Amino acid sequence: MSDGHKSHVTLNVIERAKENDIILQLLPAHTSYLPQPLDMECIGPLQKVYDNLCHKLMRTKECMITRYDVCDLSCKPYTTAVSASNLQ
Repeated sequence: MSDGHKSHVTLNVIERAKENDIILQLLPAHTSYLPQPLDMECIGPLQKVYDNLCHKLMRTKECMITRYDVCDLSCKPYTTAVSASNLQ
Protein backbone atom coordinates (compact mmCIF):
# COMPACT_ATOMS: atom_id res chain seq x y z
CA MET A 1 0.00 0.00 0.00
CA SER A 2 1.26 3.44 -0.80
CA ASP A 3 0.28 4.86 2.59
CA GLY A 4 2.26 2.23 4.47
CA HIS A 5 -0.76 0.49 6.02
CA LYS A 6 -0.69 -3.09 4.84
CA SER A 7 -3.70 -3.97 7.01
CA HIS A 8 -6.19 -2.22 4.71
CA VAL A 9 -6.40 -5.10 2.25
CA THR A 10 -5.34 -8.54 3.32
CA LEU A 11 -5.36 -11.75 1.31
CA ASN A 12 -8.35 -12.87 3.40
CA VAL A 13 -10.30 -9.75 2.39
CA ILE A 14 -9.48 -10.27 -1.27
CA GLU A 15 -10.49 -13.94 -1.15
CA ARG A 16 -13.79 -13.20 0.63
CA ALA A 17 -14.58 -10.44 -1.84
CA LYS A 18 -13.90 -12.77 -4.75
CA GLU A 19 -16.05 -15.54 -3.23
CA ASN A 20 -18.95 -13.11 -2.84
CA ASP A 21 -18.58 -11.39 -6.23
CA ILE A 22 -17.55 -8.11 -4.60
CA ILE A 23 -15.35 -5.76 -6.55
CA LEU A 24 -12.86 -3.94 -4.36
CA GLN A 25 -12.10 -0.38 -5.35
CA LEU A 26 -8.83 0.96 -4.00
CA LEU A 27 -8.07 4.64 -4.17
CA PRO A 28 -4.55 5.88 -4.70
CA ALA A 29 -3.03 7.77 -1.78
CA HIS A 30 -4.22 11.36 -1.28
CA THR A 31 -7.27 10.97 -3.56
CA SER A 32 -10.03 10.26 -1.02
CA TYR A 33 -11.47 13.74 -1.69
CA LEU A 34 -12.50 12.68 -5.21
CA PRO A 35 -15.62 10.66 -4.27
CA GLN A 36 -16.90 13.32 -1.84
CA PRO A 37 -19.54 14.60 -4.30
CA LEU A 38 -20.94 11.05 -4.33
CA ASP A 39 -21.08 11.16 -0.54
CA MET A 40 -22.97 14.45 -0.58
CA GLU A 41 -25.43 13.55 -3.35
CA CYS A 42 -26.01 9.84 -2.83
CA ILE A 43 -24.58 8.26 0.31
CA GLY A 44 -25.55 11.11 2.65
CA PRO A 45 -29.26 11.04 1.67
CA LEU A 46 -29.24 7.22 1.76
CA GLN A 47 -27.89 7.24 5.31
CA LYS A 48 -30.41 9.85 6.44
CA VAL A 49 -33.44 7.96 5.08
CA TYR A 50 -32.09 4.61 6.35
CA ASP A 51 -31.47 6.02 9.84
CA ASN A 52 -35.00 7.48 9.95
CA LEU A 53 -36.54 4.15 8.94
CA CYS A 54 -34.50 2.30 11.57
CA HIS A 55 -35.55 4.72 14.31
CA LYS A 56 -39.19 4.49 13.23
CA LEU A 57 -39.10 0.68 13.26
CA MET A 58 -37.48 0.59 16.69
CA ARG A 59 -40.07 3.04 18.07
CA THR A 60 -43.13 1.31 16.62
CA LYS A 61 -42.16 -2.31 17.19
CA GLU A 62 -39.88 -1.81 20.17
CA CYS A 63 -37.33 -4.18 18.72
CA MET A 64 -33.70 -4.24 17.74
CA ILE A 65 -32.59 -4.11 14.11
CA THR A 66 -30.93 -7.37 13.11
CA ARG A 67 -28.96 -8.34 10.03
CA TYR A 68 -32.18 -9.86 8.68
CA ASP A 69 -33.85 -6.41 8.64
CA VAL A 70 -31.09 -4.57 6.77
CA CYS A 71 -32.10 -5.63 3.26
CA ASP A 72 -35.74 -4.61 3.65
CA LEU A 73 -34.79 -1.36 5.35
CA SER A 74 -32.24 -0.50 2.66
CA CYS A 75 -34.43 -0.83 -0.44
CA LYS A 76 -36.41 2.40 -0.11
CA PRO A 77 -33.46 4.58 0.97
CA TYR A 78 -31.30 3.21 -1.84
CA THR A 79 -33.96 3.89 -4.46
CA THR A 80 -34.54 7.37 -3.07
CA ALA A 81 -30.85 8.24 -2.81
CA VAL A 82 -29.88 7.15 -6.30
CA SER A 83 -32.95 8.34 -8.12
CA ALA A 84 -32.31 10.63 -11.06
CA SER A 85 -34.13 13.50 -9.36
CA ASN A 86 -31.62 13.54 -6.50
CA LEU A 87 -28.57 13.44 -8.74
CA GLN A 88 -29.50 16.38 -10.95
